[in-house]
Amino acid sequence: MPEHTDLAIAEAAMEAAVRASSDDAVRANPRFVEWSGQVRAFSEQCASANLKSYIAVLGNAMLAKASNPRIDVYSLKAGDKSPGAYDARRPAEKVLVPASQRHRFSLGTNGPQPLNNQPFFREYRITSGMTVRGHAKPVLGVLLKLLHEVQQYRQEEAVTALAAFVDVRRGYVPKYSKAEGSCAISTADELGAIVYGFVSRYSEGGARAQAVAGGLLDALYTEKRVRVGKKNEPDRRTPGDVAIRATPDENSPFVRVFEVRDKNVPHHAAEASIVKVAASGLGRAALVCIAANQEPLDSAALRKRAAEIGVDLEIFTDWQSLLRSIVFASEMRETPIVEAAVTSIRKRLVQLELGEATINEWDAMTLRKPA
Repeated sequence: MPEHTDLAIAEAAMEAAVRASSDDAVRANPRFVEWSGQVRAFSEQCASANLKSYIAVLGNAMLAKASNPRIDVYSLKAGDKSPGAYDARRPAEKVLVPASQRHRFSLGTNGPQPLNNQPFFREYRITSGMTVRGHAKPVLGVLLKLLHEVQQYRQEEAVTALAAFVDVRRGYVPKYSKAEGSCAISTADELGAIVYGFVSRYSEGGARAQAVAGGLLDALYTEKRVRVGKKNEPDRRTPGDVAIRATPDENSPFVRVFEVRDKNVPHHAAEASIVKVAASGLGRAALVCIAANQEPLDSAALRKRAAEIGVDLEIFTDWQSLLRSIVFASEMRETPIVEAAVTSIRKRLVQLELGEATINEWDAMTLRKPA
C-alpha cells in the first residue's frame, strides 16, 4: 500500500521548518550546520550544471519525511512498488511551492510543478540507473547520497534538515530591480524592431522568444488565459510552447496553441508540429518561426495539410506580422496594447527565470527613465 501525505501535516511541518530556520538554538544544532553546508554545495553544483529541478527534489524529500517518517524519499509516484511509495508531486505542488513563494526561498525553478521536469517526471523512483545526460550523473550521485541521509531520519530530524534548506535557499531568490520609468514605445512597428534586436542578440536557448510571444499574447488574451511553458518542457500538457485557455479559469480547456521556434524550422518539422496539435484534439494553432536563418516555408501547403487533419493554422515568420495581428485583434487601440505587451513581456522573462542582466536590458530598451 502506498503511503499517504496529509497536506495539513505537511503544511505544519513546513511552517515549523521555516520558524526553525530563524531560531538561534536550531541554527547552532550540528545537524543544521552540516545540512547548511551540504545544501549550499549541492546548490552550487546544480547551478553549474544547470539542473534546477534537483534542488526541489531534495527539499521535497525533506518535507515528505518531516510529514510522514514511513515515506520512502526515493519514491516519486504512488505506483512505485517499494514500501513507503508516495506521490511526490502532491506535497511539492500543494505545500512546498506555495511555501517558497510565501516565505521567499528558491526551489531552483519557480514553476508550479517543480518535479515535472527531466529526469523525474516519467520515473517512479530515483535510482542510479535513471537515464540522465553525462553532465548530470555526478549531480544525481550527490542527490542519492543526500537522500540516503534523509531516509534515515525521524520527523524532528527532517524538520531540522528542511530548516537548513530553507535558510540556504533564501540566498538564491532572484533579485530583480523594480521597473522604473514610463513606456518609451507607442507603436507596433517600434516594438517589433526592439523585439527583433532583443531576441536575435542572445537567444538564451529560445527562452527570450518564448517570453516575448507569451507577453504579446498576454496583452491580447490576458495573463490568466495564457500558459507559457518552461524552456524545453515536455509536450504533456499542451502541444506547444504557449497555449490559450477558453476562459481565465486555470482548469479551462486550451483552445489554441502557439509553437515558438527561435531556430530554423524545416518543412518536415513544421508538419510534425501540426500533426502533434491535431493529435491533441486542438483545432487552432500557430507556428512562430522567427529565427534569422529561417528557410522559406510553403505556407499554403502547410495550411492545406493542417486543414486535412482538422487544424486551422497560421504561420508567422517575423515579429512584425505577429504584432500587427495582435494589435488588430485587440479591443484596445495600438498604443495601450503595445504598452501592455511591454509590461507583460517583462513578467514572462522573470517567470522563465532569465537573469537580471536580461531584465535590465529589456528595461533599457523599452522604458523612458524618469527625469
